Amino acid sequence: MLVAELEAASRHGVSQSRLLAALGKSMEMCREESQLTKDMLQDWSKLWEKDFDVKHREFGCTLKCMAKNMDIIEDGLVHDGKLMDYISNIHDDHDVSRKSAKVYLDCQSQAADIDDECDRFTQTFRCYKAGLDPIGHSPYSELIRDILNE
Repeated sequence: MLVAELEAASRHGVSQSRLLAALGKSMEMCREESQLTKDMLQDWSKLWEKDFDVKHREFGCTLKCMAKNMDIIEDGLVHDGKLMDYISNIHDDHDVSRKSAKVYLDCQSQAADIDDECDRFTQTFRCYKAGLDPIGHSPYSELIRDILNE
């Protein structure tokens, strides 16, 4: 059910409030599962800030869980085609979507030798975040803050 909500919400023309609700639902489910504390959750709003460094493996656990909810994981890794489809559905610029997906997949490859899945997702996110500036991808900081304030 959640996958369908996320897919529907990410389609062009669907209200931001619907996307917000689906992502918020996913985050809450995953926060509990990954044992992300309330203090760590407060840091979530800073996730996309340039100077913020993701230090807690629980962030990676939460991101992994959310990726599972979005049905973009196969065999413990984010699947390239599914990732591209998801990013394309939430970003209007196909070139930026393609570059963003490539940055993520390159980072995922660089972290492939990390055995712990949560640590691997954390490291992949750090790398991905650093790689977005050069391609002009602007993450949804306001959206994350809105999710946390619901």
